[in-house]
Formats: sequence, C-alpha cells, structure tokens
Amino acid sequence: MILAAGIAGAQDANQMHYLTLVPPSNTAAPGAGVDVSAYKGNARLLADFETNTEAGYVATVTFEHSANNTDYATITNTAGAACVIVKSGAFTNSVPDGLSIDSRRLKKYVRAVVAQTGETNAVSAWIVFPMK
Repeated sequence: MILAAGIAGAQDANQMHYLTLVPPSNTAAPGAGVDVSAYKGNARLLADFETNTEAGYVATVTFEHSANNTDYATITNTAGAACVIVKSGAFTNSVPDGLSIDSRRLKKYVRAVVAQTGETNAVSAWIVFPMK
C-alpha cells in the first residue's frame, strides 16, 4: 500500500516543459524575464542560431537570472563558469546548442540576452525543464 501511494504522487520526468526566453529574432534586446519558480529538475538552456555564411560572425547568448525581475546577473554553474553560448564563423546549425543547469541554482526569473557582431541573424533561446 505504501508503494502505491508513492507511485500515485510521483511525477513523470518525460513531460518536458519548454519556456521561450527569446523568440526567433535578430534584435539584440534582452528577452523578458520568465518565472521559473514552479519548475524543477535538471534544466537545459538552449540557443538556436540561423544559418550563417559570414566568417567574421559572432553571436553570444548570455543566460541571466533575478530574484525580482529587475536586477539580473549571469547564471553560473557549480564550477563558477558563466552560462553563455557562443557561435562564430560560418555554420549550418540543425541542432540547438545547450548547457545543463540544476534548477535549484536558479533565481525566480530567467532571461536570455543576445549579442551579435557581423551579420544579424535570427537567434532564439529557451529553457527546458523535466518537471513542474
């Protein structure tokens, strides 16, 4: 009977929750803060870049978090490294680039900031959680 109660309260980790931080866009403005406090588990920070042919192109997506949706700081992993995805040069991208982060390290709000040099291509960013 205890086992059945434990299973009834379990959550399916295969029901992924995708939250858009920056919709596909070629603007450099920071995305709006997204409240992630209801989500848990090992999250994945993702960035997707439009195909680029310019050799001097550099795009940077910096993931930030905030307790109050006003004062943002760069998210860091357990080793203290910044959660930043950089894509440069000419490329065709069929799979988004990503970083994993334990959601317990995140403050209430998360956003992504996109910076580009050279061509201005469409970039999108999101965060994926396994559980809510």
